[in-house]
Amino acid sequence: MKRFLLRSGCFILLLAALFGALELGLRSIPNDYAYKNHYLEEHASSLEVLSLGSSHSYYGIDPAYFDRPSFNASHVSQSLFYDLGILDKFKDDMTQLKYILLPISSFTLSHRIEDGTEAWRVRSYHLYYDLAVPQGITPLYEVTGNDGFTNFKRVADYLRTGQGVNCDERGFLARPPEDPQDLEATGIRAAKRHNAMNPVHQTENRHILDALLQDARSIGARVILYTPPGHDEYVGRLDPAAVRQMKELAETLDRSSQEVIYLNFLEDPHFAESDFYDADHVNAAGARKLTGLINQAMQEWDRGQDPVTAAAGGK
Repeated sequence: MKRFLLRSGCFILLLAALFGALELGLRSIPNDYAYKNHYLEEHASSLEVLSLGSSHSYYGIDPAYFDRPSFNASHVSQSLFYDLGILDKFKDDMTQLKYILLPISSFTLSHRIEDGTEAWRVRSYHLYYDLAVPQGITPLYEVTGNDGFTNFKRVADYLRTGQGVNCDERGFLARPPEDPQDLEATGIRAAKRHNAMNPVHQTENRHILDALLQDARSIGARVILYTPPGHDEYVGRLDPAAVRQMKELAETLDRSSQEVIYLNFLEDPHFAESDFYDADHVNAAGARKLTGLINQAMQEWDRGQDPVTAAAGGK
């Protein structure tokens, strides 16, 4: 019996050691979450512009085209809960921050990353940003978060390429796609996905948005709410009621505060078909254009002018 218990104990210890070694190995692979958290830890005090949001800002806001120190802290499928978490974590260090950029779309108030196919990303906020995540969200380990094949592939890919981070130094997508996908097909899929998001989260997300705006006020930062451009194949399939509700909210927030403006690029004529990677994401050329328009708006606001006029098609 003692021999059995000893062998069992040794086996359990071996499994624990293997688990720990694999977990440590997986966490040591560079990734966007670890990179962006580290960048903000090192540079938050010098930033003047912080871009938050989901893939629309990850693909769409290139800090290289701002005329001041800027960083893109967005991630694919990032919801308002994590936008607020990132800002909360670093706001006290952001002593120079002047602008926060936040995308607002028809699905923003209904979006909760934990409910969709991208829920696996939640653990990255816990592991690499050290943020609290909603209760009951598991697993929060790299090893158990994916199947064995996926973990093996991650390790093999890193050993083969030496790459794990997909963003550039300032947080923008490092290798932005140029050639468009099928715009009709991607428009159908994206609109269907966004129209189907659960409105039960709207009250919670509105509270989160209000808290984010309060954080901005507390550090003296202005907020630019913007609706990213969309191709006709996407925009024409969106729920009109959701689009109308989004615009009404953003315009109300604009009117209610001198430190908040709203820029609506959803159907802006500045953006041609050649500016889109798929029906709801711009490519590198579109990102250069979108970032430039927002930069012009900030310049006008700094001069005491109406910033919306700088972004033709604004409201």
